[in-house]
Amino acid sequence: MRANNNVDKKRLLLLLNLGVVYALKNKAITIDEAENYIFNPYTVNKIEKEGGLDELAFLYSLGCELEDVLSLIPDMLENNFNDLIEKTLDQLNKLKGLDSPKDKWYE
Repeated sequence: MRANNNVDKKRLLLLLNLGVVYALKNKAITIDEAENYIFNPYTVNKIEKEGGLDELAFLYSLGCELEDVLSLIPDMLENNFNDLIEKTLDQLNKLKGLDSPKDKWYE
């Protein structure tokens, strides 16, 4: 994966986050799979080290907590999915009007 600047990275990672949460909500993947893909301390740490992506790191850390929600208060899991989707869409909407990436991110 390649992104040229923090806006491109943030947009791409927000879209990835949105897709994974949507897949979780619709039971297309498990929480374990989501943790293997993106919701893990390693990913949060990498995002934090980028700098300027604090909101994104926070969203990914919320994703890391989904397994705890499932085991401790499973009736709140759907609310957590919806909250994470809403927060992710809010961050994406803040990027509206900014230039779209010109280069392909996947080579």
